[in-house]
Amino acid sequence: MSLGSLQVFVDDVDISDMNVTWLRQQIGVVSQEPILFATTIAENIRYGRLDVTEEEIEQAAKEANAHTFIKELPQVTQIPPTHSPFITRPINLPTSS
Repeated sequence: MSLGSLQVFVDDVDISDMNVTWLRQQIGVVSQEPILFATTIAENIRYGRLDVTEEEIEQAAKEANAHTFIKELPQVTQIPPTHSPFITRPINLPTSS
C-alpha cells in the first residue's frame, strides 16, 4: 500500500470530507509524562485557567484522586500565609546536575 492511497476515518467518515478547523478542535493530547512547574500545587492546577477559585482547585484535586495525597504532604513555609495546603506547598523538582 502506498501512502498516496491511505485514508483515515472518524466514525465512518473520511477526514478529507470533514471541516479541518472543526476536526482539530475535537482532538486533544494527554501526555503520559506528568509535567509540573516549580511552584505551588495550586499554581500547577491553575495553570490552564487563571481565574479558578481555591474551591475549584480543591475540587479538581478530588476529581483527579489527588486531594488526600496533597492534604497528607508535610506543611512547608507559608508565603503568603494561608491554611490551604494547595496554596502553601511548593513542589520540589529535582535539579539538573
